[in-house]
Amino acid sequence: MTDFVIEGMIAASNKKPRTADTAGARHRRDQLLCTSDLTTALMQLVEDYLPAVDPMPLDVRHHQARAFDKLAAWLDWLDLEGKRPRTIHGYERVVALLLRLYPHVPFDEFTAEMINRALRMVPQRSRYINRSVYNQWFEWGERYDHIPRTPMLKVPKMTAGPRRPTGLFSEAEVALLTGLPVQDGALFALLFGALLRREDAIKLRRRHIDLDRLRVMVYDGKGGKDAVIPITPQTAAAVADLDLLLRLDPDDHLWYRAKLNRSRKTGIGHSEFSRWYRRCLDQAGVRYLKPHTTRHTGHWILKHVEKLDLEERQLMLRHTSSDTTTRQYPVTDIEDVARKRAKVTR
Repeated sequence: MTDFVIEGMIAASNKKPRTADTAGARHRRDQLLCTSDLTTALMQLVEDYLPAVDPMPLDVRHHQARAFDKLAAWLDWLDLEGKRPRTIHGYERVVALLLRLYPHVPFDEFTAEMINRALRMVPQRSRYINRSVYNQWFEWGERYDHIPRTPMLKVPKMTAGPRRPTGLFSEAEVALLTGLPVQDGALFALLFGALLRREDAIKLRRRHIDLDRLRVMVYDGKGGKDAVIPITPQTAAAVADLDLLLRLDPDDHLWYRAKLNRSRKTGIGHSEFSRWYRRCLDQAGVRYLKPHTTRHTGHWILKHVEKLDLEERQLMLRHTSSDTTTRQYPVTDIEDVARKRAKVTR
């Protein structure tokens, strides 16, 4: 091998990486990034791009309806009453359907037939919810003399109908999910052990968990309510393992982002939670069931494994009344009967 070739190989091995000042022809032509910290550069590009993107326009056609002024007054009244912004927004979207159907009808001229038509445009299992919203709006109008009488008296009453049978995670599936690597397994231990709703999980910070007293504090939960939830030593041990692995700060959120901004100082969104949940089920090889099923499964564990009575389960589920617990989780289900009948020998 000639000295010329050897010298060329040595020079190539000592060649320093390109920088923005010494960019090659392709870098200059395509304006490629020349930096060792590509993550920071990428995040800057995203920040520069987002302000230039127009937000998805909201459907506000109902603002042009003749009855919108009464809807706006009612929503303002609900705000003064202390309803949560999310609830008020949901009520507005329900009434918006009626106003879009009849934009030229004033508030005091709506009839039962018009309301029935609006109700038929939503799925049957959701109609009772829309009827309840319409009923509250027109009752408010009657109470404050905006209409002489509510048209809801002639609208059929509706119920949610029979509850659909929902599957639960089996004991083996619970073991697979809680047995995932610590960062995910501990979070599933909290979902099952503290009966957390999705919104509770998204808001949960490390300072909301007291490992010494075996308590999880839920702040601003469903209906704006706070709650203290006792947990088992096994659930506390899973959180302790998470602490040991990640060294969480008190203000860190427990649920995390898988990509890009992984900071735990800000909570994740609903869609990010859904992606995390589905990814964990795939990783554990467990069939897909809705995230709320972890709460139903947690109740099954309270009833059949920990043997908690109805009032104790009501407290754990944070239901205002035990009637709600009984309606959603009957005291006796068909599996209870089946187990007893299987023991009959005569």
